[in-house]
Amino acid sequence: MSKAFDNWKNHGQPGELAHHKISRSRSNDKRWMEETEGYLSSFGYKKDDFNGKKIIDLGAGSRLRTLWFEDSYIIAIEPLADKFKSISFCDLDKANELYSEPAEKFLDNLEGEVDAIMCVNVLDHCYDAEVIMKNCYKYLKDDGEMLLSVDLHDGRDAKHPIKLNDGILKELVRKTGFNIKREYPIVHGLYSNSCSGITLVLDKNLEEEWWEEDAGE
Repeated sequence: MSKAFDNWKNHGQPGELAHHKISRSRSNDKRWMEETEGYLSSFGYKKDDFNGKKIIDLGAGSRLRTLWFEDSYIIAIEPLADKFKSISFCDLDKANELYSEPAEKFLDNLEGEVDAIMCVNVLDHCYDAEVIMKNCYKYLKDDGEMLLSVDLHDGRDAKHPIKLNDGILKELVRKTGFNIKREYPIVHGLYSNSCSGITLVLDKNLEEEWWEEDAGE
């Protein structure tokens, strides 16, 4: 495995587990759902947007933001899911499907199965952003969409190992086959006081020209 993977597994993941055990926002039901509603409504969503539809909560953490949506089928992917279950306020058992796997691992049974993916404050916590975005493209139905909201930084510590800026992120989006459907202003302190966050709503680029360009690279 790569050095990035080793650092993520041996340093980043233990740090994530320790952080979630003492998370004040997650331990308070009212605060958590109010915070979630603030984020998702500001990103243009309504509670009934995915009634009867399948949503992946990618990098779900110890609590599911996707529970804000009404009558949705929730698929949670979280590498620490088995360990988070020991935390009293963990609600991952409310997901319809739960995978204790890193987002970098492709789950064949989900290919072409989901209507939406929620990836909120997650991508910079992983070890291979390109692989994750390629997986997400494959999971989505042709008319599906992905909410991608993430901190931008140079890779500030073991829990946040990936360098992302506006240019890098948008090139990654294009390279992995997505269009930017909606874009929101960069906000300082969106998820961390030490950096700024960006939010994009993506859909799949199904134009023949994109596939031809990609094949020629």
